Amino acid sequence: MNWGFSRGNMLATGAIICVMAASPAMAQARSFDIPAQSATTAVAELARQANVQVFAARKYTRGKRTNEVRGTMTVEQALSDLLKGTGLTIRATGAHTFTVVPFRSADAARPTGRGAPPQSSSAADAINSEGDLVDDEIVVTAQKKIENIQDIPASISVIGGRRLETIGATQLSDYAAYVPGLVVDSGGTPGQTRITLRGLSPLNSTAMVGTYIDDSPLGSSAGWVVAPDYALDLMPYDIERVEVLRGPQGTLYGANTMGGLIKYVTKEPNLNSFSGRAGLEASTIDGAGDLGWGVRGAVNIPIVADRLGLSVSAFNQVTPGYVDNVTMGVKDDNRIEQTGGRAALLFKATDDLTLKFSAMVQNIDADNISVVSLIPGTRTPIFGDLQNSHFVDQPFNSKLRYFTGAANWDLGWADFVSASSYATTKIYSVTDNTIDTGSLFPFVSAALPQYTDGVVVPAGIAPLELATKVRKFTQELRLSSPADQRIEWLVGAFYTNEKASMTQTIVGRDFSNAVIPGFDPFYDAEFATTYREIAAFGTVTFKFTDHFDVAVGGRYAKNEQDFRSAAIGAYSEIFGILGANVAGSKESVFTYSVAPRLHVGEDTMIYARVSSGYRPGGPNTPGVNIPPEVGSDRIVNYEAGVKSELFGRRLMVDVAAFRVDWEDIQTFAFNGTTTYLANGGRARSQGVEFNSSLSPARSLKLGFNFAYTDAKLIDPAPLFGGVSGDRLSYTPKWSGAATADYEFSLGDKWTGQIGGSVRHIGDRQNGFPAGFNYARLEAYTAVDLNAGISNDRWGVRAFLRNATNKRAYLSPRFAAGQTDATVLQPRTFGLALEGSF
Repeated sequence: MNWGFSRGNMLATGAIICVMAASPAMAQARSFDIPAQSATTAVAELARQANVQVFAARKYTRGKRTNEVRGTMTVEQALSDLLKGTGLTIRATGAHTFTVVPFRSADAARPTGRGAPPQSSSAADAINSEGDLVDDEIVVTAQKKIENIQDIPASISVIGGRRLETIGATQLSDYAAYVPGLVVDSGGTPGQTRITLRGLSPLNSTAMVGTYIDDSPLGSSAGWVVAPDYALDLMPYDIERVEVLRGPQGTLYGANTMGGLIKYVTKEPNLNSFSGRAGLEASTIDGAGDLGWGVRGAVNIPIVADRLGLSVSAFNQVTPGYVDNVTMGVKDDNRIEQTGGRAALLFKATDDLTLKFSAMVQNIDADNISVVSLIPGTRTPIFGDLQNSHFVDQPFNSKLRYFTGAANWDLGWADFVSASSYATTKIYSVTDNTIDTGSLFPFVSAALPQYTDGVVVPAGIAPLELATKVRKFTQELRLSSPADQRIEWLVGAFYTNEKASMTQTIVGRDFSNAVIPGFDPFYDAEFATTYREIAAFGTVTFKFTDHFDVAVGGRYAKNEQDFRSAAIGAYSEIFGILGANVAGSKESVFTYSVAPRLHVGEDTMIYARVSSGYRPGGPNTPGVNIPPEVGSDRIVNYEAGVKSELFGRRLMVDVAAFRVDWEDIQTFAFNGTTTYLANGGRARSQGVEFNSSLSPARSLKLGFNFAYTDAKLIDPAPLFGGVSGDRLSYTPKWSGAATADYEFSLGDKWTGQIGGSVRHIGDRQNGFPAGFNYARLEAYTAVDLNAGISNDRWGVRAFLRNATNKRAYLSPRFAAGQTDATVLQPRTFGLALEGSF
């Protein structure tokens, strides 16, 4: 199997309608529960439930509706019942594989199933009678229903979970560059990430790109807890796939999805097969003194056959440090450990009702952030390669606890879904503010002598401790019509209740690390918010012909927020923020989408899309000449695209052109004494996204994608030094990637695989040229390689990330006399052993 990044290279659950077998006997009776639906999704679901491979060309399944299949029977019988009356039939193409083909009179006499001679030697040889290559089709849930990615009128990319393991990915920044238009700038550890999609990067403390796990959102919807800097960054284990939806998703996914959405789709328990897998990994990073290592495992247990199943997984991943702190004399001080696990319980209460419960835990513990100290305005290290200077450790810790419950009920005339979630996220970090804030000790102690009993305190150490906590409950109810109707509809309701808090504390210390009397704390502030939202949404697709339809959707949302803040300490008093404040806000927002779609022949789809999105506003810091609240900012996205399969489906191409108009931008303002939130002017992002995959041979997969993004301010942003025409922050004009994967037989059921890829991120900037601490981030290109051998039970894989050891500097942090920049992880070589049963 080839696990490439491109759509044509991915295998997900049901993709091409292809699910890997756990070697069941083909004549073994199994329990099936498949409602009547489109042929594409039905075959995918049958393959998943049976744990077999079923290959089907979309040109045959498109527009066809299958029968329901319920009860216990063989796979052959289930497929036969499913396809009865569709004009399609099956052929056995191997010991554990089937191919769906058009029914011909000769097929009626051709034996299938157990004892029948296979019609081709392997699944890879499954070529239909007209010479088309039967390749991978990706089935996703981006529009909250199962669809083939080629049929969705929107720009979407998918990365399979197996591919993430193949390249040794441990964080979002390891694979983001393989998605057109997605840019992730790391803050120095997993979990400290700033996400830019379609050129939209936040200018305040509210996220622009949403994050979902399955059907539920994570992260704060409100401001004041620096949500853009702490996006969800799952260790990619026990993940079926990652879906990236570009452009605003306000109709179906609501707030904070202006730039798009990153959706982690987890694996479901299997109700019939006991299975497990385990893996060990060792790695080395250029410049590190220790080895990295990882251990992971998963088990699936069918507790009651066909009714109740449990899956459990766990992992522990250690990334060794490779940056030295010259001031503290510590080598390799940026070690990172990621631990976590997940349990999921699937209960098929009846043939029409299934319940699923899951719990997920993930911890990230970093001794220090991965930054190098540079001469300001240059890429030149001050102290040497992979070295920095800090007076205190700068740890980062993140703890995620995530619980979900979901019900799926087939009512016959409609499908009902209930999705509930509760999550707590705790983050703790320390930033060394010694150079900037510690140098203020003499000034502050002289101006406010009551804090230090008249003693003028010399400069000292100033560690800024930040702690955030977000508790979020969500509930969504959906009702949707069966697929392949002339009029398809979906309606839903959503509710969330969120409580978030953030504290910032500086305790003044002298250079012997002793606490300075009167400066304990030097600064201490607490911010607390509550966010409550209720929303109703719906979509309707009108199918005027078999080839042309129009989807229309809308969402009405109303939110209420409360905010309180309190600050003490000498620093708070001298800068006029001493004391407590209370505020609140209410707001209603309507978002919409319109998407006409035209199928040109069997293998090409043209679409257009107009959609809107928003970020909630909220209460402001009370003060003189400060508005009591900031309103939401909104965008309208105009998009046109083509999705096509050419040369017998050997070439797949997706192209989308877009323009995004951003209005009432939420930004920071300053009235001479206080910084507060305000709605500013306008910006525009426009460009092209291209994604393709080519299969010149059955064992060779090539992929290529790129994005061109021209994102600029239309109106000035004075506080940030932005003027009309300035590029938006963290947005490269050009980005792209190329991949190649080749698979070959080694005999005796062993298969070999080699692959390579190149990813490129163009130059970008952290702000505006006239702004404070402006820095231009240079373009970089990184090369990744991987190889492996495997059979049905064992596998060995090797990966080499950043093979050329490119030294690229990412998100900068500033202090007087130096710039601390996150460094792209140096060349990393890893070797993993995996076993399954």
